[in-house]
Amino acid sequence: MLWRETPYPCLHQLATSTPLHAKIRIAGLNVFPVTLPPLRHRREDIPLLVWYFLTNVQGKLGKKIDRVPAPVMAALSAYAWPGNIRELANVLERAIILSPCSTLVLHDVLGTTPSSDLPAAPAHSLEGVERAHILAVLEACQWRIKGAGQAAARLGLPPSTLRWRMKKLGITRSRSLSADKNSRAS
Repeated sequence: MLWRETPYPCLHQLATSTPLHAKIRIAGLNVFPVTLPPLRHRREDIPLLVWYFLTNVQGKLGKKIDRVPAPVMAALSAYAWPGNIRELANVLERAIILSPCSTLVLHDVLGTTPSSDLPAAPAHSLEGVERAHILAVLEACQWRIKGAGQAAARLGLPPSTLRWRMKKLGITRSRSLSADKNSRAS
């Protein structure tokens, strides 16, 4: 959308990443710079922006959305919007496409990004997750690495790669398991 195509140039500025003061310098105007806080700090603007994008996008897509349920608007207002206004526009476009009738429906299009107001849950490290998965597969296979249907095959790895990852992650078979195996063999 070009600046002159919309009767509301301020809405165009909301949807662009170019700072307004840079546009003012390009246009040859010497005006004071305007800075806008991110969308997550302007939650009261979200309902207005939702209706603005709905009216613009629904005509292009050939769909008519005339109702946004309160839970949908609440979900849109509560989301952190790390992608700012462009993410809001993309989410609404996808929701319009997926809505079966004239009521806007969100089909898990907001992803799993937590709100910035809530503390984030502690994440496990990639190595920790990989270690736990390899251990679970090894225990399910009774620590057999090679062969059809055994740990390496189940993980989709060559046995040598599995052994290397086990060494790197410090995965060793516990002595109690080895002792149990030896006692059963005798």
